[in-house]
Amino acid sequence: MSSKCGTCLNLNLKEKSKYSDKYWCQERKNYFEPTDYSCSYYIEDPNRVRTPGSCYITTIVCNILGYDDNCELLTILRNFRELYLKQNEKFLHLLVEYDIIGPNISYEIAKENNYSFCLIILQGYLIPCVNFIKNNQFEEAINIYKMMVKHLINKFNINQVEYEVNLSDIDINSLGKGRKKLLNT
Repeated sequence: MSSKCGTCLNLNLKEKSKYSDKYWCQERKNYFEPTDYSCSYYIEDPNRVRTPGSCYITTIVCNILGYDDNCELLTILRNFRELYLKQNEKFLHLLVEYDIIGPNISYEIAKENNYSFCLIILQGYLIPCVNFIKNNQFEEAINIYKMMVKHLINKFNINQVEYEVNLSDIDINSLGKGRKKLLNT
């Protein structure tokens, strides 16, 4: 599988074109989309996980909107995943679902590369979710998240797959990162 510009150190995600959803490549001295295939100057940035098939929240926040991977919003969401969702068995199904449908949603978001749409997701779902987490209103945060997932599934016409969570088959440490793939969907 070829690498994408969005995972290259040469693509400056803080220098966006005024006229398109492209970013400045310091090596090729031109603007490129993060989803473009990389060139021979590709230098992998190990801190970026921003290509289709990864976490769709990271795709939205970092790849499309240009935030740093360690921004406050993502840090709060990741801490919530690690310290609350993974610690409560009744929420593990949300993390499994994220891993199953996440790569497909991430791919569609990156393919569309729609800054305005991602801004709507940020402002309409992610920021309110983080605000609920900050106020220890965890059930409300989870409800906002569920509404966002439903919105994304409907928008991109993602097929939902029935699955059963068997805790003995789950590596809890790897849950909720949008990295699992189903063999048959």
